[in-house]
Amino acid sequence: MATKYGKYFITGPSPEREAMKIIADLNGDLIQGSNRYLVNWVFPSPAELFGVSSWDQISHGPHIHKSAEILMHIGTNPDDPFDLGAEVELCMGPEMEKHIITKSTVTYIPPNFIHCPWTIKRVDRPF
Repeated sequence: MATKYGKYFITGPSPEREAMKIIADLNGDLIQGSNRYLVNWVFPSPAELFGVSSWDQISHGPHIHKSAEILMHIGTNPDDPFDLGAEVELCMGPEMEKHIITKSTVTYIPPNFIHCPWTIKRVDRPF
């Protein structure tokens, strides 16, 4: 069933071509005019990174950005790169439409668009 904001969730190759520790952070303060890009790696257990015992204790609440944002959830299974190895819930829009991510997915979030909470429900392996 199609949803209002489902169009912003991309899984698999394009039709034309077939919590968390920050690893890297690119933003307008570092390179003037740059969009913000964060690179994180999510492990099966968050305890070493965040001092909590389970992922459901971590959630990123609803918010907006002045610029567009891209969220990439990328699986690490070399035999099945589309398998995320986790389940993440992301809410979109003022209706808080829920989307469950279980495959490698790129999500586009337009400027000034309310999104989140972002909640990790399950992690089987790092992503």
